[in-house]
Amino acid sequence: MYGLAFLLLAICTQQPDLDRIQGTWILVDFVSNGKRATTDVRREIKGDALTDVVSGRVLKPVTLRLDESQVPKIWETESARGITLSIYKLEGDTLTICYPLKRDLPTPTEFVSKTGGNTSLCVFKRATK
Repeated sequence: MYGLAFLLLAICTQQPDLDRIQGTWILVDFVSNGKRATTDVRREIKGDALTDVVSGRVLKPVTLRLDESQVPKIWETESARGITLSIYKLEGDTLTICYPLKRDLPTPTEFVSKTGGNTSLCVFKRATK
C-alpha cells in the first residue's frame, strides 16, 4: 500500500519536461543522414523560446512545444518558415532529438539517422555552470 502511494506521489509531483529542459545545452553528438559531423552548437531554452548559437552565430529564436503524451514524445518547433515535428527523449542531463531533414517529411519514429533516412540525430548535454 505504501509503495503505491509513493509511486503515485512521484508521478504527480514530476516536473513537466518543458520545465526540466530550461537552460543551456551543448551539442555532443550529431549524425545527419547517417553521417557523423562535428559542429559547435549551444542551445538556449527560456520558457517556450529556443535559440541556437552555431559557431558563435546566434540564430533567430523559434517557439518550442512538447507533447509528452505521445510515444515517442513530440518536439515541435515553429518559426516564420513553418512547423517541424521531431521526437525527443530527456534522460537526466542528456537531451536527444531526432528530426526530419525537411519540414514536409514524416516525423521520425525512432532515434536513429541512417544513410538515406532523411533524419538528423542530435545529442545534447546540459551545460555546467
